[in-house]
Order: sequence, then structure tokens, then C-alpha cells
Amino acid sequence: MPDTYKLTERDIKSRTTSKVFARGQDYYRDNAISQMVKRGDSIEGLCQGSYPEPYRVTVSINDSGILHTNCTCEYDWGGDCKHIVALLLTYSHKPQLFVERPPLEQSLEAREKSDLIDIIMTMLTRYPDLQEIVDHPTVNEVVEGRASFDILSIRQKLHQSFQNPVYDPWNHHGAMPEDTVYEVVEMAKRFSEKDDWFTATQLYRVILEEFGELDFDYYYDEDGEFAYAIQQVTQATDACFQKSEIVDVELERKSLIQALLNVYIWDINFGGIDVGAFADEIILKHMRSDDIKMVRQQLEKQRDNALKREYSQFGAEAYERFLIELDALDDVDPDIVLKRLEAQGLYHLMLKKLLDLERIDDATTLIKNKVQNSYDFVKALYELSQHRHSALAIKIAEARANTFHDRQIIDWLIFQYDKQKELARALYWRRVLLKDEPSVRGYNRRCAVMYC
Repeated sequence: MPDTYKLTERDIKSRTTSKVFARGQDYYRDNAISQMVKRGDSIEGLCQGSYPEPYRVTVSINDSGILHTNCTCEYDWGGDCKHIVALLLTYSHKPQLFVERPPLEQSLEAREKSDLIDIIMTMLTRYPDLQEIVDHPTVNEVVEGRASFDILSIRQKLHQSFQNPVYDPWNHHGAMPEDTVYEVVEMAKRFSEKDDWFTATQLYRVILEEFGELDFDYYYDEDGEFAYAIQQVTQATDACFQKSEIVDVELERKSLIQALLNVYIWDINFGGIDVGAFADEIILKHMRSDDIKMVRQQLEKQRDNALKREYSQFGAEAYERFLIELDALDDVDPDIVLKRLEAQGLYHLMLKKLLDLERIDDATTLIKNKVQNSYDFVKALYELSQHRHSALAIKIAEARANTFHDRQIIDWLIFQYDKQKELARALYWRRVLLKDEPSVRGYNRRCAVMYC
């Protein structure tokens, strides 16, 4: 760590809220920081918090200031936590308490083989779960052909973690499913850094496969961390498809597409929480013409199942949007697509397709004759506006509003007229609504805004 940089309380305070800083000061004054170590450009220590097991805190610093901070606590509300503040304050005021040690990698390289074995055995005695790390071959052993990689044991580990999520607040050593995902992802990254993209891809794929088979009842993700981890894996597969080790191995390439598709289907059937975000984009980007039939058959099956379920419009539309993308790749006649959407009653998608084809008269007829409820009608008006047909959307809305005095449609009209500074028309429709709702509340809501 550079001696030219002087850490001040002002620096520390600027990285967090005043309340968290004050709590960190209390921890510092209570001597909550122990086992303080300085390794090159980083400092670390243990902070005794509210749990019996202390939190491990690490900070990296260079000439320009603090680069990175990390703590094993659950704080996630912006800025550094109180434990990091306590470590930084301790280093700022009492740097002499930090024991100078070499970086871990350098320290291990300097040890004799027998000493390393002794260290590992001591670690295993304290943390028996690390036994599996010793049992598995290292990345170098696999890459150099000195050992084979056991993908089955990785799959079993993921399956166990996904099916039995247990959160122990006293234990910060990877009890949650996302922790297992990130552990396997780090392993995949090490293989890719060694240019072994085949093994890296297998690891990404097995994560997605196990998630795609996860029963909804076992899905536990209070903070969205699990979903985010799967998103990261999904995005990582984009690079895999660009490597010859995958492109030239048809079975692996198709298996990866299937794994991505399974995650996409899982997400849509669960209700759409974006855990499968990017999966459809990556499939469409890298699929070949002979993949289309396989993907289409599965999407059609899921769409048909969604149409049979009550309150399943979201799922049916999501699968059809994907199918429409496949239609474009497969040069399907647009009229065939439109007839399919009409038969399924998916008029919003049908409207978007007509507008994309610049068939404005057909789009207008569809809105007038097929779109009945207010919510879908306003969605259709929005779609028209997005395709640069705002004047037509207003004309259609006026016709419907004059007939039915629908509040949602009139609210949409008022918003449009306000935006266009056509205050007379906006006032007209506000008066219509006030007449329908003659009250002080109605006046305040509909008309008073005109004079603000």
C-alpha cells in the first residue's frame, strides 16, 4: 500500500451515510476490529458485530484513494457498511496495529510442500466442507490433461443447493443458491482464462440446466440475488457461442441452446421475473436454421398451455413474441402470422405486426372492432403513437370516448392534449369527466390543474 496516501476521516465519511459513519465510529471506539493485517495494497480485519461470528472486512487502497471495499455482512443500502468504516478508522488512526504480511499467493509460493499440506489439513479440520475442493482436480490439472473433470459432482452440488436453500444468519460461508452459482462461475472463468472454453461452457450449461429443472415451490430468492446470478450466467454464454470449441461441437452447441431455452420457459411460466432475461436474445443471435424447428415446437407447446390457463395472457404473448422472431428468421408469410395471432385472440401482438408492416388501415379496423376493454384499448393507442401515428390515435380515442365516456380513454386524451398544449380540448374532456363525477374531488382532480 502506498505510503504517500493519507486516509482521513473526511474520506471515510464521504463513502457512507452520516448514520452509518456514526455507528462505525462506535465500533472503532469499542475496539471491535481485530486480527488486523496489511497485505500489499490491501488491509483486512475481523469486526465483531451483532452475530457471534465476526465479519471479515477487506479494503484495497492505492495512491488515488480507496479502490474497493468488501464485508461479509448483509448490508446493501448504498455506501460502505459500519464494519468497513470501523476498519478504515482503525487504520487511519492506528496503522501501527496492522501486521505487515506478504500477499497470500506470494506467501504460499514461499512455503515448502510439507508446510502447504499441513496448512491445508488445518483448514480442513476447521472447515470440513472444503474437502470437496481438495478432492476435485485443479484447473491446471484438467487443462494440462493430468486429470479429467468431474462435471457430475458439480451438477449434484448445484442440485442440492437449489433444491434445499437454507439460510443460516450465523454462517457466512455460502449457504444460499446464488453463492453456489458464483462459486461454479468463478471456476468457469478460470477455465476460460486458460482457453479451455469447452469445460467453461459445460459449467455454465450445467448451472442453467439445473435451474431450468427447479420446482417453483423450491425457489427462494428474497433479495433477487439468485435471479441476478442466473442472469449473469445467461449473459456469459454469449461468449461461449463465439468459440470454435462450442461452434464446432454440435451436441454441446445445441445443449447450450436448450439450457437457455429452459431458463426462458421457466421464467415466463413463473410469471416473468427477468431471471431469463437475455436468454431469448442470445438464442436468436446464435441459433442456426436447423435449430428453428426444435425451438419453435417447444415454444408453441408452452404458448398453447398458457392459452388454456386462466389469467395467462402474459405467458401467451411472451411465447408468441419469441415465435414472431423465429418467423422472421424462417421467412414465414406475414399473413400466416397475422391469422395465427387473430385465432388466438392476441390482438395487441397482431396490432404491432400490422403497424410494423405499415398496414395502417387494417390496424385501425382491428382497434375499432376487436379491442374492447379500456386497458387494451389504451395500450393500442400507445402502440399507434409509438409508430408515429399520434394524430390517428387521438382521432380513434375521441370516437370511442364520445360514445362511451370511458374514464381511462379520456384520461389518455387529456394527457395527450396537455402534452401538445391544446388546452381547449383538454379542458373540454376535463369538463366531461367533471359532469360524470360532480364533486369537489372531481373538480380538484380534473379541472383545478388547468389553473396551476
